[in-house]
Amino acid sequence: MEVTGLEFEWRAPVGGTHILIDGGSIMWGVEFTPAGRSGMEAASDVAFPLTLFPNNQFRLGMLTHINFPIFANGAIESVMAAINVITSEGNFEFVYEFAVDETPNHQNGDCPYPSTVPCSDRILVLNDPTPQNFVTMDGKSFEIDLLGFRATPSSPTTMQFISEENGSNTAGLYGSLFLTDCPGGGGGMGDPHFETWTGQWYDFQGACDMHLVTAPHFSPNTALTIDVRTKVRFWYSYIEAAAIQLGDDILEVSAYGLYTLNGVGLEDLNGRGEDVELPLMAGKFKVTHTQVNKKLHKYTIHLGENEWIHLHTFKDMLSVTIEDAHQERFVGSGGLMGNFHTGQVMSRSGKEILEEPAARAREWQVRDDEPMLFQSVQHPQFPSTCTMPEKKPVVGRLGSSFAKVTAEKACAHWSAQTREFCIKDVMQTGDIDFAQEAM
Repeated sequence: MEVTGLEFEWRAPVGGTHILIDGGSIMWGVEFTPAGRSGMEAASDVAFPLTLFPNNQFRLGMLTHINFPIFANGAIESVMAAINVITSEGNFEFVYEFAVDETPNHQNGDCPYPSTVPCSDRILVLNDPTPQNFVTMDGKSFEIDLLGFRATPSSPTTMQFISEENGSNTAGLYGSLFLTDCPGGGGGMGDPHFETWTGQWYDFQGACDMHLVTAPHFSPNTALTIDVRTKVRFWYSYIEAAAIQLGDDILEVSAYGLYTLNGVGLEDLNGRGEDVELPLMAGKFKVTHTQVNKKLHKYTIHLGENEWIHLHTFKDMLSVTIEDAHQERFVGSGGLMGNFHTGQVMSRSGKEILEEPAARAREWQVRDDEPMLFQSVQHPQFPSTCTMPEKKPVVGRLGSSFAKVTAEKACAHWSAQTREFCIKDVMQTGDIDFAQEAM
């Protein structure tokens, strides 16, 4: 999210006398000395535009506590801070509560907070009193959590700000963007396009085995790994197979709807007495199959109420998507779909954000010291890197003169999010049927 401005306003003070509010400034009490009254000022000191990433701390601005002696009973007890976040998608307001503990200035040395004489005061962040979720244009629900104060940019963040008497004291105010209603879905499709958990799409044209998702804490005693195998054809690549490990079971689905469970498929039934006809169970989860026609097969792993993994094969191309995933299953997962809350594709160590698709593929290529989930071994395998297609024109067998128009008509019924991918894939493959069948 890109932020172009931040505005502060104090509201609804509790207690105190002689209160004056002017936007981000609030003063209270009657001055005891010519030095002045007490109060607070909040203002943004951030360079805009500011790009916010979910779950990363960022600076909101500076809080100044104007702390001079006032007559008794003049101090407020609490006040609401409204922060207006101005973005390209609109203005979003978040309201938080601050508690103000203005201590008596002389307590015979028994001061409640670290201080010299006279005693220091404390500003405490109580955070938001009610849920404050806002929805962006692309359907993401979020809030900004107020994390508290930092004395310096490198200091730890704390919920309280201790302010010495007889002066103005400042601290940085920090927050975090948090997705409260993560779309909970994503996957890979086409030639191939990958969608992160938070709905960002990217392409990788190359051939190798890669981890789409690794979820070590998927359920008690059951880890989940989804690997995809991509293949180069002429000037493009595509997903040709996926292998899903749920606990001790491995379901592999590939071209034209072929599948195996733990290495056993329908073609192995004769004489073996092993029943692998669908529906079946993988890691205690039900798997169902629908054959729409000879070209299109649909598999669904039922994870729970309204929670599924879908695998669709159209001819020899495969898509794998996760729908309505629950965070308790996928928090802490890795792979090409990224971090569950942020969508950022991280390194295996979790210390580096990977921006380039090729870097993501290299990092999440299946290693030679990791289990091979696919029944067959196909070049390249680590440490050999993913192979890339030859550089060719993006127009396939349709011909350049009318390919785009034809593809646009064929893909008109696709969603706005995926229509461009459909058009590209039809042009790449020269196969109009892809637009009608591969959804």
